[in-house]
This record gives sequence, structure tokens and C-alpha cells, in this order.
Amino acid sequence: MIANYMAIHAPYAEMIMSGRKDVETRLRRISDKFIGQRVGIYEPERKILIGSVLILGQKIYPTAAAFRKDYSRHLVKRGSQYDIKKGGRKIGIIVGKPSRDIFGQRPKKFAPSTIVKNNPASPIISKALRSAFMARYETSSDEDNEMGRVIKKIGNGSEFSDLTDENKSAFLMLIKDDLAQYGGLNQELQEALEIAGDSAYPKRDRFVYRSDANRIKKYQAEAKKFLASLPPTQNPVPPAAVARAAKRGLEARKKYKRGGTAVGVARARDLSRRANVSMRTIARMSSYFARHRASRYESAKRISDPTSAARIADDLWGGTAGMRWAKKMTRRE
Repeated sequence: MIANYMAIHAPYAEMIMSGRKDVETRLRRISDKFIGQRVGIYEPERKILIGSVLILGQKIYPTAAAFRKDYSRHLVKRGSQYDIKKGGRKIGIIVGKPSRDIFGQRPKKFAPSTIVKNNPASPIISKALRSAFMARYETSSDEDNEMGRVIKKIGNGSEFSDLTDENKSAFLMLIKDDLAQYGGLNQELQEALEIAGDSAYPKRDRFVYRSDANRIKKYQAEAKKFLASLPPTQNPVPPAAVARAAKRGLEARKKYKRGGTAVGVARARDLSRRANVSMRTIARMSSYFARHRASRYESAKRISDPTSAARIADDLWGGTAGMRWAKKMTRRE
């Protein structure tokens, strides 16, 4: 049974069912959990489900030029109510394999945008935050580095969900620095930052509206509201390369009957199945490699023989990939 539906007005609904249109446009992203699932197509004009499609993915149209270039797929005419707005952006939901399997059915309970509204939307960055970051970029000398690119992306309309994990951390740190400068962080805001995730980026040029108290207050209020809207973050998941090394260590230990301790084996089991790893555990990983790979010579010697006890123990903690990942993650804290 198809549990989720997407409302699409005529004539676009029939265009999708005929296969002429394979991109449905929206203002917000849909949850990734819908990708790979079949959802119903509800046509409000007839008040019935006219079929279903498979959600294949989604794409972002950051500019009008990009949106126009893909006209043959979304078929949204220039100037229509569904056209991209000036300075705005659109999300394209890629669909395929249309079927009339549920034609004529009526959902028992229906919200016109079920597929969007019943899922957590990504935090929307306010105009106050955008204007602040755009002004910061225009007066900054950091245009060519990571920080400058993040500032420009936000100022030009990117949403938080569009950023990479490193960009998100940089963005949150910038907000934290600004709020700290303009009156300090209260307990409630500190908790919001801990939930959102944080990283230790060096301080950059401050928010430019220093002399405008009203703008600063608005910026602070919007920044605090944005941070509070972020969903709780889970502990990090180890990369695939770390999981492979841990699995290799477990197999070698079983085969050669040597290498590692009970703690190392427990760590390898978690890493090999890519379970969420706490920052405390990552700190232990970093300590382990700091002790056993203190120099390049020791590092090369330790991993040269794949059957040695030292190499097996090293792999149980994620090997070289685990060392690099732990180092990267602890730097963020």
C-alpha cells in the first residue's frame, strides 16, 4: 500500500504520468528517506490519485539560468506561477516509472503537500542572517578561502542543508563568534550550539553592522532562532575505509591468533559495522595512534608486515584511515 502522496496540479500531473515530465519542482527539499520509494500522485482538480511514481533523487536549481536549461525535464513555463523567482532557487524531485496502479483512489487522510510537510524541513536561513553574511563577504579579504566561500554561499541564497559538513561547522562557528562578541552566550544558546555541532575555527572579520544596535539585536535574535531550529546531531559514523581496516584486523586476528587486546577487538567490531562513535571514543583512537605512531619511521615499521601483531592491532583501531579520521574529528572539537 502506498502511504505517501504528492499533490501536483493539472496539467503537470498527467505530464508526469505520460513520461513527458520527469522532474517535479518544489521550493524545499524532501526527506532523503523518500528516495527509492514509490509515492502517489494526487491531482487536486479531480480530487483523486491518478497513479504513482518512483522517487529517484533530487537536484537543486540555484539560479534561473540553471532552471531554464532543464526546461525539457520540468516543463515549467517562464512567467507561470511555478516559475523560479528572481534571486531564488528551486528543488527538482526526479521521478520515474509512472504507473496507473492506484488510479481513481482517494486517500483517507490527505494534506496537499504530505511528502514535504510531514517531514522535518531543513532550517531556513532568514533574510537578516543572509544580509549579514553577504555584507561580511563584501568587506572581507577571505574571498578565496573556505570561510569566504561559505559566507558567499549563504549570502547568495544557499540553505544550511546545501552545505558540506565542514561548511556547516564553519557557519555555526561564525554565528557563535558573533553572538559571543555582542553580549556573550547564555546557557540556553550554549546548549543549542552543543546540539547543533561545533568546530574550532579561527575568528574572522566580525559582523559589519557594529554601530547599528537595532540590526545587531535582529541578527542575534535570528541567529539564536536558527540554531535552536537545528535537529539534534548523532555521533559521527566512521568512513568506509576505516570500517574496511577494522574488518581486516578482525579477520587477521582470527587467522593468526595474535594482535590487539579485548578493547581493540571491541573497537574494531563497532568500526567494522560503522556504528555511531562518540567523540570520547574518537579521542581514545587519537591517543592510541599518538602513542603507537609517534614518528613516520615507527608508523612505517608498524604497518609493514600485514601478519604482525602490531599491524593487526593497528588495523583493529582503523589503521591509517582511522588515524586520519580521528585526527580530523578531534581538530573540530
